[in-house]
Amino acid sequence: NEAAFDFNGGNSAYTGMVATANSGKLDFKKESVVLGCMNCNDAAFYKKTIVNSDEAIQDERILFVHTIILDPAKSK
Repeated sequence: NEAAFDFNGGNSAYTGMVATANSGKLDFKKESVVLGCMNCNDAAFYKKTIVNSDEAIQDERILFVHTIILDPAKSK
């Protein structure tokens, strides 16, 4: 993406969903991306509503793309 992005943290109804208002090479308005995390089972993560990707890297989170939702209505 070549830019930091925000995603929903553990204190959100949509944990792992990447926010659509991000910038960079990827257009998160056309594709919905849900991240999974291998080590996000601590109180620090569960207290956050929004997490920044740079912050997640600094916290040594192991993130991966869990789901990509392609919506044909959004690509028009």
